[in-house]
Amino acid sequence: MPIFGQEPGRVVITGDAFNVDSRVALNLTMTLNELAINALKYGAMSTERGTLSVRWSVQPKPNGALLSLDWREQGGPPVFTPEREGLGSRLMKRCIERDLGGSFELDFSREGVRCRFSFTLAGDSS
Repeated sequence: MPIFGQEPGRVVITGDAFNVDSRVALNLTMTLNELAINALKYGAMSTERGTLSVRWSVQPKPNGALLSLDWREQGGPPVFTPEREGLGSRLMKRCIERDLGGSFELDFSREGVRCRFSFTLAGDSS
């Protein structure tokens, strides 16, 4: 099984630096862990040629800062939309939408899974 970062260029991670409290860190960790495990088991990182791009930005807002993240897998096995929402999808949605008050979108594009989410970071996030 391939390991993240083992082959140069397969995984690209870019984004602005930011600070979070333990509640935000826990929800981000649970969400990103779920995406990573699925990428390794079933997605782009389960093949020799798959790639993963994780990009985020932090934009100042009057009440804090908006964190927007884009997770994009390509080059893995063909993707099919599941017949029902699984536990992992429900967990990620709950972490971002309910616990952090953000928006969450999970797209099962044939070319690869794409996940986009955003939420407001309270206070100083730099």
